[in-house]
Amino acid sequence: MKAHNSSLPRRYLIMETNAYLCLGEMHGMMDRPEALKYFEQYRDKSEAIDDEYGVKDAEAHIREEKNRLGILPMDINILRDSYKEKVEAAGEGSPEGIIAGVRLALELYTNFFSIESEKLLSK
Repeated sequence: MKAHNSSLPRRYLIMETNAYLCLGEMHGMMDRPEALKYFEQYRDKSEAIDDEYGVKDAEAHIREEKNRLGILPMDINILRDSYKEKVEAAGEGSPEGIIAGVRLALELYTNFFSIESEKLLSK
């Protein structure tokens, strides 16, 4: 991890980091490829302020976005792990948990796991 050398207070750096996360999620929901760029900036800013959770979260978002864009082959187990991590960290009813659950359910349905997909969406 790198130490940040900004003259801005840490709370502003954290706000900037979270802004990149929000921009990435927003662009990802609209199926825009710019989401990947914002998630990479989220990771870089998280590294700069020594936010280990932010780095892990950003890397998960980057993997998911690359899968969505077809850069990496989709792996349902990656989405399952991401969903579990988000639910454990923020809760099942949190925006992060819901988004990860919907992405997982969609991928399950697309790969003919419709019963598992339906169970997940009915939670």
